[in-house]
Amino acid sequence: MTVPWRVILDKPRRGSLNMSLDYGMLQSMSQRESLPTIRIYRWEKPAVTIGYFQIIHEEVYEDECRQEGVPVIRRISGGGAILHEHDITYSIAMPLRSKTACGKTLDSFRDLCEPIIKVLQEKCLNASYKPISDIVIGNTKVSGCAQARREGALLQQGTILLDVERKKIARYLKVEKDASWNVGCLKDFLGEIVKTDEFINELVTEMIASFQRKWGIDVRYEPFSETEMQQAYKIEQDIFANHEWNENRMAVQ
Repeated sequence: MTVPWRVILDKPRRGSLNMSLDYGMLQSMSQRESLPTIRIYRWEKPAVTIGYFQIIHEEVYEDECRQEGVPVIRRISGGGAILHEHDITYSIAMPLRSKTACGKTLDSFRDLCEPIIKVLQEKCLNASYKPISDIVIGNTKVSGCAQARREGALLQQGTILLDVERKKIARYLKVEKDASWNVGCLKDFLGEIVKTDEFINELVTEMIASFQRKWGIDVRYEPFSETEMQQAYKIEQDIFANHEWNENRMAVQ
C-alpha cells in the first residue's frame, strides 16, 4: 500500500520565511496535523544560514554580511554555515516512527540522501554518500544536510549546490582555507547548463520521482495553506527574524 505524501514546489522566498515554513512543517508533523512533506525551494536573495549549535561570530563575518544586505539566519537544524544563492534547497518532515527515521541518525541521513544520489548518478556523475551528512562527487562536496528532531517528528534540511561563488563565500563565511574545505557544485561537472530553468525543473522532477521509487509514496502536490502561511509569519517574527534567536538561540520556540 502506498503512503500519501505532500510535495510543495515552493517559490523563492526571503531567508527568514524559508526557515519559518520549514519549522512550521516540523511543528505540524509533530502534532500530526499534516501529511509527511517534501518541500523544494529557492531563495529570493542571497542569505547565510548557520547551524543550531554554531557560535555566529566564529562562523560568519557579520559586518560584511550586514553591509551587503545578506541576512544571517540560525536554522533549527544542526550542521554548518551555508551561503544560499545558487542552490536548490529541500526540506523533509516525517514522523520519527517511520522506517526511515526510526533507526540511528546516521542511517536516516544515508537513507534520505539516497534518492538524490540516484538522480545525480543518472546524470553520469560519480555521486556517493559521505558521512555524516554529505553527498560528494569524487572527493568534492556538492550537497549537505542537517536534521532537527522534536516531539516525534524529524525535519531534514538540505541543499544541492548548483554554482559556488568562492569569493563571496570567503567574504561572508570564516571557512578554512586548506584542503579539508573541498566544496564544489554541479557546475564544476556539468557546466553552465545547471543554472538554466530547464535543468533545474528537470532535476526537481527527477528528485520527486526518485523519492517515489525509494519509498513507494503517493505524491500529492499542494501549496501551503493560508493557515500555514499565517503560522509561518508568526514564527518568523518570533524566531527567525529575531536578532536574539539568530545571535544566541534566545527566542520563543
